[in-house]
Amino acid sequence: MKGLKTLVVTVLVVAALGMMWYQAFAVTGVIGSVAPPGVERPAPPPAPKLSALPMEQADIELFGRLHPVWSAF
Repeated sequence: MKGLKTLVVTVLVVAALGMMWYQAFAVTGVIGSVAPPGVERPAPPPAPKLSALPMEQADIELFGRLHPVWSAF
């Protein structure tokens, strides 16, 4: 009987947490429709242009010694 009580309480707690999780996403608009039907969202801004770093700033030998798994050296 104790196992059945534990199971029922566990199921109720999991259901309550699931409903709270769902409500949190519904309230914040994650799972809901934010814009009314027929309204188009604006396009995201273009990515900024990044210049390459000069290789003099990267100590490849030090990186290879500190991160042997991620290094081909």
